Amino acid sequence: MAFSRDDPELLLKQATDLLLAISKAAREYADKNPERYCAGVSVVLDQIMDIQYFARGFMATYASARAYNVLLTAT
Repeated sequence: MAFSRDDPELLLKQATDLLLAISKAAREYADKNPERYCAGVSVVLDQIMDIQYFARGFMATYASARAYNVLLTAT
């Protein structure tokens, strides 16, 4: 799915609707195949947010320097 980049509110609505649909569908299979659910969620999140940037910002506040350095070498 292509998300609207011109309208942040629409982008969030589209992403939220899709994540809810994925979550509802996952009720049927998540217990047996959690990787499928995580992959579906990741496809959406990868399109709308910079996970590495977010993780680094979070880690800078809440984690040790050693854990932060792992992020720098893992990419």
